[in-house]
Amino acid sequence: SSGINAEYGGATKEMKEKFLLEDANDYGFISNGHESIAGQDDAQDFLDTLEALEIMLATPEEIEAILRIVSACLLFGNVKVKQERNSDQAILANNTVTQKICKLLGMPAVDFEKALLKPRIKVGREYVVKAQ
Repeated sequence: SSGINAEYGGATKEMKEKFLLEDANDYGFISNGHESIAGQDDAQDFLDTLEALEIMLATPEEIEAILRIVSACLLFGNVKVKQERNSDQAILANNTVTQKICKLLGMPAVDFEKALLKPRIKVGREYVVKAQ
């Protein structure tokens, strides 16, 4: 199976809910290359990964942060933008994914979407907002 499914295949229902985990085929970044490997035990691989993190003296909070970041990174592949009608400005096709990312990372969705779609760039000594 894919490495990501190996990482999350053994996640409990509570972990899947807490880290907003979806089926491996639902992630744009990895869905095209998902292959199963005979004899691969995803659940055991996940438990082994958690155990390895504990052996490396990661705290439960650090392990949770790692899982949140990996989940958010996977969701980035599902962010879709489209062009706003009568303008060059990009808009989100659906803000559900960015809301999930922001929940995982603990940041305001409005600020994240603004930074994604209308970044501030430095021109000389001034900052300007650039339409994407």
